[in-house]
Amino acid sequence: MSTVPVPRRRSADESGEGVGGDRAVLSVERLSYEVGGVRILDRVSFALAPGELVAVMGPSGSGKTTLLKCLNRLLEPSGGRVLLDGIETGATSPVQLRRRIGLVWQVPFMFAGTVRENLRRAAEWSASGVDDAAFASLLEKVAFDGELDADARTLSVGQQQRVSIARALACRPSLLLCDEPTAALDHENALRLEATFRRLCAKRMTVVWVTHDARQAERIADRTLRLTKGVLSDSPAT
Repeated sequence: MSTVPVPRRRSADESGEGVGGDRAVLSVERLSYEVGGVRILDRVSFALAPGELVAVMGPSGSGKTTLLKCLNRLLEPSGGRVLLDGIETGATSPVQLRRRIGLVWQVPFMFAGTVRENLRRAAEWSASGVDDAAFASLLEKVAFDGELDADARTLSVGQQQRVSIARALACRPSLLLCDEPTAALDHENALRLEATFRRLCAKRMTVVWVTHDARQAERIADRTLRLTKGVLSDSPAT
């Protein structure tokens, strides 16, 4: 087991491995991903503190989505290692790992059925035993204003995105990975979702948020990780 100290608001020229602070929820050490001789991620290192929201920015093709997929082993890294709560993710089964690292995609996907059935599906998969009262609490956390019995596939995109976040939370993850979760939303709903995530972080949820919007990163992030051709730099929020 390894412990990596976590930085808070470090300057861009400091190591991604962290200096001081709480024990890391997630530690990424010299992570690389290569396909056909092309290195998409190049020895990426950083650490995340409990309750920290870190934005990931960079041009298209810089490796942002690849990074998220490597963090929960949708893709297997070519080199380096990832530790969740001090334990290497490579030593954890993919199913167990994905119960602890949730993913929220840009376009929400709803299973057929009601909001309740979508949440129950996640709860049963994660063996968390969540009931209707807990479902209602999850929906309140994400400011969902619909009904448990609503048909999930007929909801607005903004409502579906909130349900998808609640569904991810039903698995009781240590970490949420978000790939441009507000890209399909209008500005008002995007701001509402940003506020939802800040409330979750205030309760010690840790979040990695991919965005192309520099203003959004300034609003919500404690730090911004910048990927350029797979190489990482790190800067504090302003």
